[in-house]
Amino acid sequence: MHRLLSGAAAAVLTALVGAQTSIVIPAPAAAGAGDTSNAFPWGTAAVGWGGLRLMATYGAVNFTSQNITGPVVITELKWRPDNSAPAYTGGTFTTATVQMSTSPVGWAGVSTNYAGNHGPDLLTAYSGSVVHTATPGTAGWTPQSWCVDIVLSTPFAYDPAAGDLVIDVDYPVGSFTGGSVGQMDVQAGNSNASRVYASSLYPAANGVTVSHGPVVEVTFAPAAGYASKATYGTGCNNIPDQSFYELFPIGTHDLSNSSMSMLYSGTGFAVIGNAATFQPTTAATSLALVDDSEVTMALTSGWIPYGTNRQATSLTVCSNGFVSVSSNGTGYAPSASLLLTAPATGWWCQHDYNPTITGSGQVKWEETATHVYVTWDNVFSFNTTGPGNTFQFQFEKYTGSVHIVWGSIDNTGNEHIVGFSEGGPSADPGSIDLSAALQNAFTVAFGVSPLALDASSRPVLGSTINLLTNQVPGNSPLGAMLLGLTELNAGVSLAGIGMPGCFQYTSVDAVLIYLPSGNTASVPLTLSGNPAYAGVQIKAQSAALSPGANGTGALSSNGLRLTLDVQ
Repeated sequence: MHRLLSGAAAAVLTALVGAQTSIVIPAPAAAGAGDTSNAFPWGTAAVGWGGLRLMATYGAVNFTSQNITGPVVITELKWRPDNSAPAYTGGTFTTATVQMSTSPVGWAGVSTNYAGNHGPDLLTAYSGSVVHTATPGTAGWTPQSWCVDIVLSTPFAYDPAAGDLVIDVDYPVGSFTGGSVGQMDVQAGNSNASRVYASSLYPAANGVTVSHGPVVEVTFAPAAGYASKATYGTGCNNIPDQSFYELFPIGTHDLSNSSMSMLYSGTGFAVIGNAATFQPTTAATSLALVDDSEVTMALTSGWIPYGTNRQATSLTVCSNGFVSVSSNGTGYAPSASLLLTAPATGWWCQHDYNPTITGSGQVKWEETATHVYVTWDNVFSFNTTGPGNTFQFQFEKYTGSVHIVWGSIDNTGNEHIVGFSEGGPSADPGSIDLSAALQNAFTVAFGVSPLALDASSRPVLGSTINLLTNQVPGNSPLGAMLLGLTELNAGVSLAGIGMPGCFQYTSVDAVLIYLPSGNTASVPLTLSGNPAYAGVQIKAQSAALSPGANGTGALSSNGLRLTLDVQ
């Protein structure tokens, strides 16, 4: 490896980050307005509450997708007003704090336990007064209409490779003086962000909203002397995840006394109507669910196939009517955006249910040798006194088929959404009329993830890291790790050698052979401890022999850029 490094030109981490000193998160709002709005955190005086607390967690992908892949020091935060809000005169929050940390649970895993959402690097980055400047209103709004600008008194060191970023704003009632403030800009769709908010229950949290990110400009400086890793390009054999749903406006749910069966084939589902019946729950156990909550239940035996090379040994049940292979949050407001960006494969009958209302039934769990039954047994809609809602998810172990059987739906409260999402971002097929579609069978194909390469950690000189290839097809007996010094960032098409949709992303100066284990492979790479190699970049790409994938029977991954340094 020393011979490989000796001919490389040195480069520092600031060259990777470039001249860029700020980005906007969530990333989809970088060039224009977010797709929704909310008063939190700086658009309300919190009158009538004890205060306002808004903990926003932003997925690291909001940074890495904008080429921030190594450690940075965040020095300033700015918030933007909603583009459709009228002009506001502004004012001052005399007492406010901003805490920051690296999330230990990720944006999709946050809960109403504030402390559990913060990482051990928790830092009070600012404490003092915050000025909300006058906002221009719709006519004068631009993406640079920042209305709150906080220069951090204690800058926060953040490494996207270590986890997601938490920005936690808190101010007490009575702290606002001056004129008027209003709606703030928010990105929901594909935001890879969430919030935990305390308002009427302050200082306790009211709830969690997944796929919700207040728009913030983050100003930073590169953290000198840090090694970094970054992916570029895409692997081949990528078939996007697929979803389907029907979004029912208030009072229009029409699936009472019907059923939907999703018959598992290994490559997808065949979906048919009225082939399943409701199963009694006399042996079921009531789950300890309250309003806007979830619980993960481990299977005592067997597993549930749920996609290509995927098996679940537990299910996460949300009180608001959806079941997933892991957490999809506890959102109570049905939306296509939430379903389509949910991180985990899930089955949805989402609505704002509350099993803690006096007289309400419960959400129940029953597992047999061959099935899991999750039943909403006469559960009331939020802020109602009945009638209740009764429906049942039926999961077949080993076969992977899933049935949803509806009894009576009361159609009070908010909207409903019914459907399936494979997990991860998927294209929006539009709301379909399920009562009509279930008169005939339709199919949903599982996505096939591309061959994906990453490193187990940053390439610090003197350490050994593992080059990790994920999502390797199960029929791949052999693979190769390609190492080079020249980055082919745009990719060289391999269609001419029988690999359409595949690209070469690095020169080939060294090759290491690997044997996959299941759907993964790990290749160790030992790095010299010589500080003279600080700033050197190594490029890597994985390839797998995958018979039947294309004419050549081989697949290639994304590229991986490793910038070596001393820490």
